Amino acid sequence: MVEGSIGQTLLSTIEGLGQPELDLLNRTIHQDDFTEQFVIGPSFYHGHRQKLVFHLLSSRRIVLDAYLAFALSCGDQAQVNTSYKKAASALFTLRSIQIKDHLDITSCLMLGWQLLHFVFQLGGREILQVCSQTLSLLKPHYAAGKHFETSHLSFLTSIVLTETAECLMMTKLPTLKLHHAEASSQIDGCVGLCTGFLLHLYDLAAINVDMQNRSRQGQCKAKGLPDLRTKLEGVRLEIRDWKPQLQTKIFTKFTALEVAHMLCQHQIMQTAALLIIHRLQHRFGKEDGTASALACTILSQIDLTVHVTGKSPLCVDLPLIVACLEVEDDSAREQRLRSLSAIGRHSAVFCDRIKSMVMQVWTARRQGRIVFWHDIGHLLSRFL
Repeated sequence: MVEGSIGQTLLSTIEGLGQPELDLLNRTIHQDDFTEQFVIGPSFYHGHRQKLVFHLLSSRRIVLDAYLAFALSCGDQAQVNTSYKKAASALFTLRSIQIKDHLDITSCLMLGWQLLHFVFQLGGREILQVCSQTLSLLKPHYAAGKHFETSHLSFLTSIVLTETAECLMMTKLPTLKLHHAEASSQIDGCVGLCTGFLLHLYDLAAINVDMQNRSRQGQCKAKGLPDLRTKLEGVRLEIRDWKPQLQTKIFTKFTALEVAHMLCQHQIMQTAALLIIHRLQHRFGKEDGTASALACTILSQIDLTVHVTGKSPLCVDLPLIVACLEVEDDSAREQRLRSLSAIGRHSAVFCDRIKSMVMQVWTARRQGRIVFWHDIGHLLSRFL
């Protein structure tokens, strides 16, 4: 892997880049205030940056436009305007890439990951498109029994969790079910101890789609519905009883603040999944006591972690949205969304999108519409 200043390394290896572009690349890869957006803490900074620089040097034909799209999106207005052109070129590459070897696999992953963060910064609607396109290309290579590249795990889990969260909100089926034993035993820079939990979120998203299909087809009293409820109860028990493979090294290898973030992620992700199940079983406005208790647990845990560590933990936006769907007061809900979203700290566009999505559901509730969790996708269709 490559060390040192990216500005010094790339000046002699990449043609056509001026000093301003190199400075932006250096900033988005090497400065801590950017790196902290993507991994839990400093223990993961070195490995994260190594992968970014390695692929920029070894696969620049594939990844450079995506790297520049994200870097320029963090610059001034003129640079932001240029970033859209780079993103369009990178998206064309993603749609046309043909994976021929192992390097192509990880290069495709990095291409999709950078495009996703460009979308977080300036877009919104394209989140699911970028995730699904990337994971569709990677799926044959990360399927069960295939080679699994754990060194790039945090980039993969970032895309998988983002797509799965979008699918749970939009009532879609995720592309990739990440169920490798190697993944489940890894402490991940993005989702910490929750890598093994992603497969349960996939199962929950699949049931959500099934329940929506039954509802649309008017099969609420159909013969197969009890089987679906039994399946949902099975997933609920698996989620309730799930425990991460908590390795003893977590307390010696990582800082106390990093451990606090990992434990918060694990607890609120599990609680959010149980709250989604509750809203698949009981429409919004019914059995609110249980829902409120679960939502308060999520918000209190995030509050506590912020108080202890000074910042919101990564990858808590799905639990945050799930909890805020139970918060009736508009101003309190908006304050929560703006202050506790890790992505929202860096992207006002992303934060505004979340706020509008949650408000859309609350508008339907106040109009007296019957809304189960599997109905949310229809309510939010304009955000795709």
